[in-house]
Amino acid sequence: MFWLILSLISCSGIVIEDFKNRLVHLYWFLLLMIGLVGLHLSKSNWLNILYDASLNLIFLFVLFIFLFVYFSIKEKKLINLFNQHIGIGDLLFFLVISIYFTFPYYILFFTISLVFSLLFLPIIFYFQGRSRDIPLAGLQAMVLIFWMLLDRFNGISFTYLNIVVN
Repeated sequence: MFWLILSLISCSGIVIEDFKNRLVHLYWFLLLMIGLVGLHLSKSNWLNILYDASLNLIFLFVLFIFLFVYFSIKEKKLINLFNQHIGIGDLLFFLVISIYFTFPYYILFFTISLVFSLLFLPIIFYFQGRSRDIPLAGLQAMVLIFWMLLDRFNGISFTYLNIVVN
């Protein structure tokens, strides 16, 4: 339960700082990483964590390569994704959560949290006015809070995914 509380507090810190300041301190990501490693270790072992994280990081690397190519073609020059398209905090969040999820769940979480972010954007833009910054790490941390609580209290079952994976 300690690891869950630490993870929930860390996610809450990320949500609050990303929405309020559009800047998240590094210690929230470090605390989240510690909490998520503890949660994953309570269900698995180090070897599985390294295996899952490796697959998730490969997926993330391939995704960022496609984004780099897409935006470079769109803007007709080589671009740095982190200058205006993706924040460093968003990347840190993607990296940290890679240690918590198995590969299929990482993709599922990634997809669900991005769809949630897209659905939430009109509300954010309404309150932001002219600024069009998206607190992606904060939005995804909100989804992670919900995900961890459902997982902890068995509020949802993804057994169909186990059939697909196995």
